[in-house]
Amino acid sequence: MDATSAEILAIKEAGLICKDNSKLASKNIVIASDSALACNWILAPLAFKAEIMEVWNLCKSFDWVVESIDRELNIEADSLAKNGIGRMVNLLWLDDEIS
Repeated sequence: MDATSAEILAIKEAGLICKDNSKLASKNIVIASDSALACNWILAPLAFKAEIMEVWNLCKSFDWVVESIDRELNIEADSLAKNGIGRMVNLLWLDDEIS
């Protein structure tokens, strides 16, 4: 299990402990985590959770990988993404190196 998964499970466990304790259930509780990624996943708007699951299922079914790279190395894709917001027609761009 990776560190982010372990942190999400720890946050869940803390939440369950607070929920099950009658003295804590009615209090404003802050569950703190040093994992920004885990917090971002948990706090993502519900509308995006469906998209995230769809992407995850696509990656799993086609053995694809999504990875993070530095923005400086991703100028073309970043520009396409920004220009595609609100676009009414889908855009597909393939590099000639793909076989």
